[in-house]
Amino acid sequence: MSTDAVETPVNTDPTNNPNDNLPDIVVPALELTEPFDREAHGKVRGHKVRVFHRVGRPTLQLLQERDDKQPYRSQMVTEDRERLLADVTGKADAELYDQLVLLTEGYKYNVSEGQGDSERQQALKAIPRAHKSDMMRAILEVKSEVVPEGEEEIDTFVWGQGLSYRIRTEIGDQGQFVAYTTMNEPTNKQLDDYGVASTDFEIEKGQRKPITRVHAKLAPAVQLFDELVVSIEGFTVNGQPIDISDKRQLLLVDPYFKRSVLDALMKETRLDLGN
Repeated sequence: MSTDAVETPVNTDPTNNPNDNLPDIVVPALELTEPFDREAHGKVRGHKVRVFHRVGRPTLQLLQERDDKQPYRSQMVTEDRERLLADVTGKADAELYDQLVLLTEGYKYNVSEGQGDSERQQALKAIPRAHKSDMMRAILEVKSEVVPEGEEEIDTFVWGQGLSYRIRTEIGDQGQFVAYTTMNEPTNKQLDDYGVASTDFEIEKGQRKPITRVHAKLAPAVQLFDELVVSIEGFTVNGQPIDISDKRQLLLVDPYFKRSVLDALMKETRLDLGN
């Protein structure tokens, strides 16, 4: 996630209202053909040590495998209580990291390009699992919300009129990058199809109290995003603003980003009941 890419002016004001007379803050555009670069600090016996990681971009398949390794699992304890069974070891993130890391600095043994398999394995063993997990979660984090457009005041709920929605997304654990996506309103059929396809439920039997497993599927989110997207600001491909009409370029957009944007859009269909 290098900041060497072309810088694109993006108004970071969530309302995106030009009449607020706020200066545009220039943030680096996210170059989709480059790996993620991230600096951090670890501690060794109380001493702070700088480390650096360069990690390649995960594919849809790799991210789905990561999700499948850490599904939502719950077990009923009583009629009124259930126990959540979460994997907090970071093993799935560490396994993904091992497949994607390209370069490290700051460790006794470091990953580097062109090194042999035995050297790479030695370097990977020198990196704590917690470091790998923290790094993957940091670079994959995305937060999205629908933001108002223009000056028009809206006091009547409108749906089913083919409206578009502008969605602001912070990328990275510290919001290192900001993108704005314009999405069309989904149809009821698209919502129904997505609801059926996006989640799998399983029951683990063979024990006194069965365990419910819920798997979130990424592919349906990616497909629906690709159907609804109108434009994306803040991404570049080979130094040029992304062209979403080019399916090869749209394929470069992180599946987690697509799901996050879609989730923000879906929230517009829900009511705020004040609880």
